[in-house]
Amino acid sequence: MSATLIPPAWYTLPTLLDGRVVDVLRQRLVSDTRAPRLILDAGRVRRMDPVGALRLWAVCAEFTRETGARVELLHLSPALAARLRHHPLLGLLGDDDLLFSDPLEHPGDSTR
Repeated sequence: MSATLIPPAWYTLPTLLDGRVVDVLRQRLVSDTRAPRLILDAGRVRRMDPVGALRLWAVCAEFTRETGARVELLHLSPALAARLRHHPLLGLLGDDDLLFSDPLEHPGDSTR
């Protein structure tokens, strides 16, 4: 009997990240609760509504908590990543920076 690999859930975010976009993402994630990873491609994002940014962080934290899946936010511009990391209300959600972790980095693999 062979095991079936479940692919990661992959979503490409639009140019404007706002609360409406996050609501749509949250609805879609309901069908991806078995995915081992959630990958959010933010390469097209050029603007970020502060409410949408905080809600995105909350949705990612909730998805990880409920499913145990790893969440990766890829290709976000450094300026927008800094804005997201320094959101004034982020402390209410926790100080977990896993959303920004390098998907190719594996702790303990390097001896440097």
